[in-house]
Amino acid sequence: MKQYLLKAAGIALCSIAMAGAFAQEKEKSITGDDIIIRKKTDKDAKLVIEITGGEVKVNGKAISEYNDDDVSIVKRKRMTTARITGTSAPTMFRTL
Repeated sequence: MKQYLLKAAGIALCSIAMAGAFAQEKEKSITGDDIIIRKKTDKDAKLVIEITGGEVKVNGKAISEYNDDDVSIVKRKRMTTARITGTSAPTMFRTL
């Protein structure tokens, strides 16, 4: 009898301990700004980018005033949630 009671208690203790391991964490929200710089031609370009507070300047000018045919610069807001990665089958309906 004692042998069965100890086995049952051991199984219950292991299952309780494993429940915490399978618990999922809350998704973290990541916010910020992305600055994307793309080279349009094969020419070399030199840029000076200054970020002060919420304002971004390229070669001393605001992004909205900067215009160059060789380089394109885009500033955008980013709002994503970090996902928990795990093993799952690939599907065409799942978005990353």
